[in-house]
Amino acid sequence: MVEDLEELSFEDCQHCFDFAHVCQVGRNCQNKDVFHWEKTIHIIRPNCPDGIQCKKLIHEDHLNSYTHSNIRDIRLLCIDGNIKVKSL
Repeated sequence: MVEDLEELSFEDCQHCFDFAHVCQVGRNCQNKDVFHWEKTIHIIRPNCPDGIQCKKLIHEDHLNSYTHSNIRDIRLLCIDGNIKVKSL
């Protein structure tokens, strides 16, 4: 994720102006940049009712349904996505 548009190539910067993208932190977004709020989609999920005491942090269905203060709403893809993970 690039913090500053000046770090992008012209083509990538133009892409950001032309298309909206999903903010990975959603409800917990702290970015105050006007461009970010104009061009980024913020999915507002309900806060987890268990808050910091949540015990379901390894359950994808739960993470996709609720916002947690210490976890991105849109998580990064696993770099070992093609490998079957046995048990966590």
